[in-house]
Amino acid sequence: TGRWYHLVPRSKEHAKTADDISRAFLEWVGRRQRPDRPFFAFLNYNDAHSPYEVNDSSSPGFGRRPRSASERQALMGFTGRSKLNLSVDDVRMLVDVYDDNIASMDRQLGRLLDDLDRQGVLDHTLVIVTADHGEHLGDHSLFFHGCSLYRELVWIPLVIVGSTKVPAGQRVKPPVSLCDIPATIVDLLGLGHDHPFLGESVARSWASHDPTSARIVSKPILMETTKPELLWNEGREPAAKGPMKGIVAAGMHYIQSADGTEELFNINEDPAENTNLAGRSDTAPVVFQFRNLLKLMLKPRQPLPGQGR
Repeated sequence: TGRWYHLVPRSKEHAKTADDISRAFLEWVGRRQRPDRPFFAFLNYNDAHSPYEVNDSSSPGFGRRPRSASERQALMGFTGRSKLNLSVDDVRMLVDVYDDNIASMDRQLGRLLDDLDRQGVLDHTLVIVTADHGEHLGDHSLFFHGCSLYRELVWIPLVIVGSTKVPAGQRVKPPVSLCDIPATIVDLLGLGHDHPFLGESVARSWASHDPTSARIVSKPILMETTKPELLWNEGREPAAKGPMKGIVAAGMHYIQSADGTEELFNINEDPAENTNLAGRSDTAPVVFQFRNLLKLMLKPRQPLPGQGR
């Protein structure tokens, strides 16, 4: 009948919830035999990842949630569904449940930080929160991830808390790269500048001592993606043509598809990236500069003396 909501089992993708992972980690922290010994932990919270389902039914939620087993089943199988005849209600439910899970993750991270603080661990521990991708939820008529280089997929959170070396209330406005995280960790741990990482420490932005907004010189950020193995958008995804490359620099986002198609967006004035500025006469010099910058950034690096290829 589709009425018995709880007859649909949870996805194996979400076999361990954020609460399960946090509890196991905190128990491990509490029973360490040498609390003074440094540790590295990687906690992979997967609650907001597809297949989409409500992970915290105790919260009021953002709006539309599945009301029956059939709706819940349809939502969990959303990735494999045809996207050509979706109703407004289908997409609304998807967006609301996704937002539910992001809010749930926010609460879980808050509890984790509170518990680390109570155990006296937070003040001398770096906690870095980030992600590997965003999600298309109908924007650009696309769904899922790994299928484009639009802002919805490449603009992800990066939060660094804990340790007296991280000032509170700082916000780095220019975009940074995930490649900067290892260099940032090495810098904050005082391990010197002689490291093999290509990125730059985000901590350099804190030299301004500005309590509201850190100011750093923005550098070009390179991004790439390959053609996905499965085309969940009926071949409409830009990456269906082949590998894509892009650069974010100076408030602009340049994207080059495998067939040579180019896109240029002003991410400050058009954060949803609805207006492609490439192809216009007034932006031709900018597109030319990005095209050459992309070639330069993709140029193979020469090995250092004494290093093999």
